[in-house]
Amino acid sequence: MSAAGTAARLRPAEPLGQRAYAEIEGMIVTGALEPGAIIGQKALAAMLGLGLTPVREAMLRLEAYGLVEVVPRSGFRISEADFAQQFLLLEARRELERGLARAAALRARPEERRRMRETGEAHVAAARTGDRQAVARCDREYKELLVQASRNPYLARAIAPIHALSRRFYFTHAGAVLPEVAQACATVVFAAAEGEAQAAAEASDGLMDLIEAFSQVSLGRRP
Repeated sequence: MSAAGTAARLRPAEPLGQRAYAEIEGMIVTGALEPGAIIGQKALAAMLGLGLTPVREAMLRLEAYGLVEVVPRSGFRISEADFAQQFLLLEARRELERGLARAAALRARPEERRRMRETGEAHVAAARTGDRQAVARCDREYKELLVQASRNPYLARAIAPIHALSRRFYFTHAGAVLPEVAQACATVVFAAAEGEAQAAAEASDGLMDLIEAFSQVSLGRRP
């Protein structure tokens, strides 16, 4: 089975608002919806085959995370990416990710641990084949799994906008490092799946080290 097929098989049925958010966010972070583009809710609803209500919910969430801006009487504009803030974002993200990985390792349920293993494997496979759409889905799913398994709503609320902005940077600049980053992400979820809290936290730090180094090269500077 392909990485995309495996990822699809892993996903449980999603509420329509979450499905709309996932699909629109995916189009933004992978560049299918380009910065500066203006798109209306009706056009998005038709594109996704969904009603206006879940699309509206998704767009309001994306606005709160800084990925879109409201354009009166026109719809929403895809925000310009402010990658100059990447190192400040990473500074906050490092601490949150460590806590998230540790909490997920301690509190995940058996079914979540199974899905972590399978999502990690699908993520690595998708990155090896260069399937960016499948990588984007797996990247989102492993993050959502850790958040869900952490059973910590405060961590969930704090990290949600950081994940959205970080994914946009990653898919704009990743290129040749996709397999390496995917493997580092998988190392985090594999440790969490085994209930190894310290190993998951250390793997999270390793992932952040890799992303920081990759960011320095991508932006041509050090923080």
